[in-house]
Formats: sequence, structure tokens, C-alpha cells
Amino acid sequence: METHLIRYGCHNCGRFGCKLWRPLHILHGQARLSCFMCIPNFRIRSIDEKGTFAGEKGTRTYQLNNMVPAIPYPDFTKFWEFMVIPPGALFWWQNLRS
Repeated sequence: METHLIRYGCHNCGRFGCKLWRPLHILHGQARLSCFMCIPNFRIRSIDEKGTFAGEKGTRTYQLNNMVPAIPYPDFTKFWEFMVIPPGALFWWQNLRS
């Protein structure tokens, strides 16, 4: 299987250097990434500096609809699974601009 490097930019508007989200079940480099402004079917634009959204019952969440943070492996060949993101990788993503 051929390895593709992840192009870490929004596939919709072209923004780079910002937090991006990916479809929940796509872990390879061919995932269509979206910045929070381009997440499909998302109407509320409330995001904090760590990349969380207001969830139900006043909680904060990283997941939005079927989209989760797109946090790549250090070699940019695939993404971390949402529930096993290492703290250092999450810290890298949280420090990107929203």
C-alpha cells in the first residue's frame, strides 16, 4: 500500500496552520480535513482556544457531529484514533490557531 503524506490544510477553504477536524472513522492521509468554520452542517461557531465546543448540559467536547480533531502522527502519514491521542500530540493541536 502506498503511503501518502497528509496535506494539513482545510480541504474546503484552504486554511493552513490551524486546528483541523476529520471524519471519525477515517485515519489515513486521504481524509478530507475541515477547519471549524467549514465543518459540514455546523451552525454554531463557538470554539474556545483549546478547540472545544459547547456540548450538551454545559460540557465541552472536541467532537462535532461526525468530526473529531485531525491529529497526525509525527510523520504525517496517518491520524491518531480519537480516544488514544497522546498528550504531546493533543498539546500540539491545541496550540494551533482556531
